[in-house]
Amino acid sequence: MAEPSPIIGNNVHADVMVNKVRKDIEFINTKILYVEGQKNPNAKILNTYKAMLESRYSVLEWLQKNTI
Repeated sequence: MAEPSPIIGNNVHADVMVNKVRKDIEFINTKILYVEGQKNPNAKILNTYKAMLESRYSVLEWLQKNTI
């Protein structure tokens, strides 16, 4: 079944956004572990995933502070 949309009309559903960001964080962590587990991890890819992860954590923190 498809995930609910975080935006319906002009309304943003914060709880849906928080869940989406948490899933993104879990996915990116899995990718980081996979790359780190390779014989010769690609540093550029690893750094990209880590930057993405840091960004998602920032978004999550902002959502948690700024939702009603």
